[in-house]
Amino acid sequence: MNKTLQVIVLSLLCLTLSACANMNAKDDVIGMWQGEGKLLNIYPGNPDYQQVWIDYIEAHNARDLDKIASMNAEGWVGYTNTGEIVSGTEAQIQFLGEWFQSPADPRWEIRFMVANDTDEEQWLTTGNDLTYIDESGQSVREHHMHDVQIVDGKIKTIKIYARAVPNTPASRLDRAIRERWSMGKPEEMLACYFEDAAELFPQSFSGFFGHENILGRYRMIFAEGSAAIGSRIESTIGGYTDLGDGYFIYDGVGKTVSGEGETLWQGLMAGIGREVEGTPKLIQFMAHNPLPEDVNFLPPNPDEVNAMLDSLPRATDMDPALAAHLGRMSEAWQSHNLDALMAEFCDDARLVTDGSLFPVRGLDGIRAHLGDFMAAIEDDSEFKRGGKLDYIVTGYHPMNDLHARAYGAWVVRTAEGAPVFMGGFGNVYRRVGDQMKVVMDAGGAVPFPTAEEWEEMQAAEAAAQEG
Repeated sequence: MNKTLQVIVLSLLCLTLSACANMNAKDDVIGMWQGEGKLLNIYPGNPDYQQVWIDYIEAHNARDLDKIASMNAEGWVGYTNTGEIVSGTEAQIQFLGEWFQSPADPRWEIRFMVANDTDEEQWLTTGNDLTYIDESGQSVREHHMHDVQIVDGKIKTIKIYARAVPNTPASRLDRAIRERWSMGKPEEMLACYFEDAAELFPQSFSGFFGHENILGRYRMIFAEGSAAIGSRIESTIGGYTDLGDGYFIYDGVGKTVSGEGETLWQGLMAGIGREVEGTPKLIQFMAHNPLPEDVNFLPPNPDEVNAMLDSLPRATDMDPALAAHLGRMSEAWQSHNLDALMAEFCDDARLVTDGSLFPVRGLDGIRAHLGDFMAAIEDDSEFKRGGKLDYIVTGYHPMNDLHARAYGAWVVRTAEGAPVFMGGFGNVYRRVGDQMKVVMDAGGAVPFPTAEEWEEMQAAEAAAQEG
């Protein structure tokens, strides 16, 4: 490399390093802090601090006291949410050692992190969920916010603020599911389900109905050698709605984490439950994971898909008001009429769909989500070529005078009848006057192999049979 080129490269490197330094320094004031007679600006901090906190929390969950101590700066101090002050690493390690050996079994899960600096100090503001067993043997979850001071890459100060998770039938049911999952015993899981409960997994177009089938699914999950053995569920319950007469619905996000810390599954969930004599149980549960952008939804075997859809049982006792609602939904999609579509949702409705990373709650959010989807298919809408959306209701169950649940399949077909897009749903509806409208729309689409992949699969199957 000649000297001129070396000078150019070094100059560009210096400019890049300078720009990176300024990004983490004093370009933008994002807030202020005042106290002790000072008023300080807050600036974007160094995102590298996030890894310090990740390693710190992992050491806590691994009960690695030596690593925790090694990550503390000199003069470490912790301010607890109960008003106590723990001064010095030695005092912290003694406290944690006793806590880790107790039946409380505390576990932390990071929710968010924001690096922020002042002219004098570097901080990381974090949100974390703490789960532990209380003195009565009940599992408790709390939302914590930790303000963490970083000095030379080590932790100097921690200030903790806490809020208890709402104690609703949904949160108690979610806790019971997580506790029984951790046992790894299929039979224990049934305590969380009514005998005629349903589990729906629209992306695989599968459902499990009743204790016997649900038990069979859990036996497969916890079979010998399964990665699920020793795993845990981490979940956050969001939207909760009391439907009356003990019935309730909820949605949330969750993941399954192996004993080695690997994420086995991550996605959205929606549940319908009922509390009877103080014990909430599942009536219906649906889960799916967000799909990648490049997934294929076009069935490579349309005749077989149509035959399968035709073979599905139809609910024979469905309320005519629900049939009318589904007809209006189909017409609204076919005409790309967003206003007509929104008229079919209750004010407190929510969507739990694989088209979003999080549940969508409220009419404004639903309108934005469906509007974006309609805009995305505008130029290539099958509906504009005479296609149609059909609902196939395979199960309909009234819950009380106002609410009912229904599940089944939906399919978009061309004008010639070929399926081009299909999936499953497990929804809750509310009677409003003489109509029924959506309270919870929970469903997803079925991904298919491409035509080329399908041919390869068929060839491989034929070769295996010949062999």
